[in-house]
Amino acid sequence: MLRAFTLNLDDHLMRAAKARALQERTSVSEIVRRLLSNYVGLAVEQPPMADPTKISEVLDRYSRGEIRRGEAMRAVGLDIADLDQFNALMIEFGIGWPEQDAARVAEQAGIVAGIIAREGESAR
Repeated sequence: MLRAFTLNLDDHLMRAAKARALQERTSVSEIVRRLLSNYVGLAVEQPPMADPTKISEVLDRYSRGEIRRGEAMRAVGLDIADLDQFNALMIEFGIGWPEQDAARVAEQAGIVAGIIAREGESAR
């Protein structure tokens, strides 16, 4: 069972870790898990690496709206928290972002505008 855990790392180290994770087609979480497991002497089962063809297919399906982002992230071997790596893969593979339904965007914008208006009125 995996549990969330927060680490405090300086920005330079985190940027370097994200870059390395992207190169290895994995997540920072997985790198930390693997290194910590080695450090304490526990064997870690390596998750299978997605090949570039599969990554491209998954990202394309996400782009067409066939699968949700979380499902796409897991399918390419990324932790759901590693959105930066997912964004970088979308750019690297030249895959377009999913288009949003204009009616749904307008509906959600109306909801947000209403909330903001109500909060503004209650602050007076």
